[in-house]
Amino acid sequence: MNKFLRIVLLSLLVSSTASAQFTFTAGDNILELSGLIGVYYNYRFLKPAETSYKKDRFGLRDMKLDLEGKKGNKWEYELKVDFADLATNSAAGGIVDPENPGLECAYIMYKGLPVTIELGYDKLPYSQGSIDDIYSIPFWSRGILTDGSLFSRRDLGLTLSRTLWKQRINIYGGIYTGMGENIFANQGDNDDSGAPEYIGRIDIAYPSRFRYKEIDEVGVPIPMFRVGANVRYANKTQPTGATLPVNAAGDYNLRLVAGEKFVYGFDANFQYRNFSAQFETQMLSLRPSLQTDPLFAGTALATNNKVVKAGGYLLQGNYCLKAARSVLSVQYQDVNLNDLVYGSEEWLSLAYGFMINSFKNVIKIQYYKPLTEDTKSDPLKYTAQLRIGWQYHF
Repeated sequence: MNKFLRIVLLSLLVSSTASAQFTFTAGDNILELSGLIGVYYNYRFLKPAETSYKKDRFGLRDMKLDLEGKKGNKWEYELKVDFADLATNSAAGGIVDPENPGLECAYIMYKGLPVTIELGYDKLPYSQGSIDDIYSIPFWSRGILTDGSLFSRRDLGLTLSRTLWKQRINIYGGIYTGMGENIFANQGDNDDSGAPEYIGRIDIAYPSRFRYKEIDEVGVPIPMFRVGANVRYANKTQPTGATLPVNAAGDYNLRLVAGEKFVYGFDANFQYRNFSAQFETQMLSLRPSLQTDPLFAGTALATNNKVVKAGGYLLQGNYCLKAARSVLSVQYQDVNLNDLVYGSEEWLSLAYGFMINSFKNVIKIQYYKPLTEDTKSDPLKYTAQLRIGWQYHF
């Protein structure tokens, strides 16, 4: 622990000022350039039997470049790349981290119709905690419920959306490959089923439009609410003799299922006078096509009835102390990765952010600890983890 404190003190003897987004114009063409750099030091409180300290290290969390363009009032496009993740995923032999995929979005959008049309690769309109940009959340990483462990966060496909009631109501529907972030690792191909994934979402805000942001840095003078509901479905039953692409199912075999996958969730957000709170729940109903699927965990048909359930919920509270240029956050998560395997996991995360001049230029500290460990589905080598670093969004 003393080693950790010495390194942290050295790494924080730096200061900077935030800069604005760069904008270029030519006629009715507008191009905006922005980016994000995030570096932290990670320290693990290992269990007594563990002897490897390789996770005590500096980490380049983000090195992003974002290009957003517009032509008139109807056409938009965006390209966002995280070079740190591209390098890491390449060195990992094509194994893609769903929270840090490298290519974050590449799409074109047309707004000249009652329904907005978006075609390309982008964040999926699913889950409030997934949609929130990483630079706007108080933690260095998302929890297991929304980090892409249970479902993909990005994919290639078509999204249709419509806003109503002065952007208080947002409706989304889309069709996607279903491969998620692994679409490029699979050389751009779908799995052998060729089946797509369908996603729908609706959220309603009151009394005005509510952006996807967890912290009330402004201090809104009236209470603001948003509630959302979403659903997604895919049937990836494989042809005889075929299997899912390597690594596509993820660490817990939940991201892509050789069979039917139905996911639904509900979320809510609240902000008022620098206090904000979030709630989210996600439930998975899975029907693998083969009884030998690892999701059934070797259970008999009479026990599993051809269905596997998973899911959980999170609660989060945040407070922005503007006079102290500080943000305090606490989050609780409860997740069951497989109802056929005894055990679930509970996580407590604490975060503190010191805003050098805004939350775009912030020193962030995150401490997270498993209150209950799922020793069968998700065994851990540590009892807690601490991260401290600097995040700069320009």
